[in-house]
Amino acid sequence: MSRFVALIAALMVAAVAAFSTGMDRKAFGQAVVGGAAAVVGPAIASAGEGAKFSVFGGAASEPYTLGESLYSPYSPFGPGDDRVYSKFNDKEVKFNIGIVTESQKRLTLIPAYLEKKKWIDTVDELTRYMYNTRKSMNYLAEKSGNKNAAKIKKDFFTDIEAITVACKRKEQDVAVAAHAKATKDLDAFLKAL
Repeated sequence: MSRFVALIAALMVAAVAAFSTGMDRKAFGQAVVGGAAAVVGPAIASAGEGAKFSVFGGAASEPYTLGESLYSPYSPFGPGDDRVYSKFNDKEVKFNIGIVTESQKRLTLIPAYLEKKKWIDTVDELTRYMYNTRKSMNYLAEKSGNKNAAKIKKDFFTDIEAITVACKRKEQDVAVAAHAKATKDLDAFLKAL
């Protein structure tokens, strides 16, 4: 706070000096920037600390202060049994399983695109709806706690990336092989759940 007051005082002194001596705007601006640079100290970042911000100089100005009692059962930040959201609830699990099964259906469309060498359509199919498959598979693997499912999902992600790269390089045989492996891995993932 003292630096801020010193900066304001320096600006006022510079303004009075500038206007009484007939200083032009360019010289005044240089004096202000030079004075501000002298007053402002270096910002030192510490490893592992997040950003800190404060509007009035007291403490971090945010409404989600730790240690406050739960004010609403609808708050996602509240602890305990009073909160509404619980991770891995039935509705959320069904939603994520639905995304993976729909992705499984869309994966069956890809061989026709590869046969006709429709590279863009293949990549579109992998990204249009299946963009959320990765998130859903991570969620379901975490819920199941099955280490085999976690390994299979990583293999599936690698297979999908291999299809995309093969399509960009227009390598039909590589894309077909990667698709066969991706289909096998997705089936194995669903069985592992």
